[in-house]
Amino acid sequence: MILFLMLIHPIKIKEKSQVIFRPAYRSGNGDIVPNQVLTANNKSSVTKAFGIAALKEETSVNFSGGFTARPHPKFSITADAYFITIDDRIVLTSRFTDGNPAFASILAPFKDAGVSQAQFFSNAVDTETKGVDIVAAFFTPLGEGKLDINLAANFTDTEVTSINVPSGLARARM
Repeated sequence: MILFLMLIHPIKIKEKSQVIFRPAYRSGNGDIVPNQVLTANNKSSVTKAFGIAALKEETSVNFSGGFTARPHPKFSITADAYFITIDDRIVLTSRFTDGNPAFASILAPFKDAGVSQAQFFSNAVDTETKGVDIVAAFFTPLGEGKLDINLAANFTDTEVTSINVPSGLARARM
């Protein structure tokens, strides 16, 4: 069982104290091990070492349509449906750890800083989203004002249609 903790390290800098919170975990033998996660930008040497390409713009196609009806003077209903595809969607990767021999050598230069994991943004997936928004509204005079009651619902389904694994990571997984 792995237990995650936060270690607190006071540091003195020019007569001022600062507290840095570092994530940590309890290893299999019970030792508390500090753990830093490097979130690297896509121009960094560590990201390039992992074989992650520079970010590209996401591209999307969107189709939508809807209707509005007023079946009664005090009641209206609207419904809108949509379909969206996004190619090269930018996502934050999962963490790559030095516990995996394929990644340990890439993370080795950051070991002295306590970094044992890295993650970054990547154009890693293509997605497809379908959905419907429905709004029903009731309105009536109330005293000198007006009472508005709205009921809204949203039904959305997003699926990953493709996972784009960079070639450097694909080779490391083998």
